[in-house]
Amino acid sequence: MRVEWTTPAEVGLDAYLGYLAARNPAIAPEARADIQKSTALLGDHPFLGRPAHWPGLRELSLLRWRKIAVYRVEEQPVLILALYDARQDLSQVMPTE
Repeated sequence: MRVEWTTPAEVGLDAYLGYLAARNPAIAPEARADIQKSTALLGDHPFLGRPAHWPGLRELSLLRWRKIAVYRVEEQPVLILALYDARQDLSQVMPTE
């Protein structure tokens, strides 16, 4: 199964990587590779993450980076909808496509 990122999810990832690069330029490429590798696992194991706060969605914890990837399992592909800070109040946000 393919894994695809929506535009809002890509924007969230890019913003986070920009934040990291401003503080430690060497770590941003490592973060990108690790996050992409972790979310790519969803292609073979779409139910790897737990049920999310939002009905019909799931979330994958990216503990090292303190992020949560929110995704939806469809026939094809697994769709990453958002990348949130694990410390934020998730009841205040809503993933969109």
